[in-house]
Order: sequence, then structure tokens, then C-alpha cells
Amino acid sequence: MEKVGTVIEVKGDIAVIRFERSPECGKCRGCAMVGKNDSVVEIRNTLNAEAGDTVEIRLHERSIVTASLLLYFLPLFALILGLIFFSRWGDIFAAAGGIGSALVVYALIKLFEPYLRRTGEFDPKMIKITEKNEETKNESR
Repeated sequence: MEKVGTVIEVKGDIAVIRFERSPECGKCRGCAMVGKNDSVVEIRNTLNAEAGDTVEIRLHERSIVTASLLLYFLPLFALILGLIFFSRWGDIFAAAGGIGSALVVYALIKLFEPYLRRTGEFDPKMIKITEKNEETKNESR
């Protein structure tokens, strides 16, 4: 998935990029609930973009699917297994066991988050500068 955004700030080797909400985002309506028309993301500035530049970034679909499985499917699966396993001791134990199982999975995901961040697999990548800031163009002449 490719998106185009504007660099609003550069902090060392990190670019802060603002993206307007795309039509794809409107389908899930997640942003509409919080009332935001755009999103801000910090990305490693591999192209030395400057504030005001328009850049294109890429996030591989495989990363999106893997992240969705980790954050949604595994806890849901743990919840269902917990419900089934603890249901032999009654409804209250089933509910507590299901919720507890999902919470344990979320805790494990949080525990492994630093490792997953180091791999860079889930990080969007800056692939090209589509438009340079006019002030930057004039200064380089």
C-alpha cells in the first residue's frame, strides 16, 4: 500500500509526515469516530526529505495482514479457547478465563513489541520524494 503525505517536521533522522485520510480509510470509519481528517506518522527519513516536501511511503500488505493477525486474531482465538476451557467450571469462570487468556496474549504481544520494532518489518518505508518544498528548491540554487 502506497500513500502520499507532507513532511511537517524533521527530527534528526525521523520525518514527521501528515497524511490526509484516504477513501480506503473512510470505509472502516475508525478515524471518523475520533473526528480526525488526517493522521501523523513518524518515519525514518531515508531520503533526507525536508519540511514541506511531499513524499511517498510504502507499507507492504504482508505487514498489514501479519499485524492484524497478531493484534486481532490471536487475542480473539485466546478468548474463545479460554471460554471453552474454563466453561466446565461455570459461566463466571468461563468469562474470566476467556478475558484473562486474551489479556495474557496482549501482554505477550507487548513483551515482544521491542523485538518486532527492531526487525523493521512493520515500519513504513519512504520510497520517493514526489515534490520538493519550493523554499528548499530556491535555497539550493
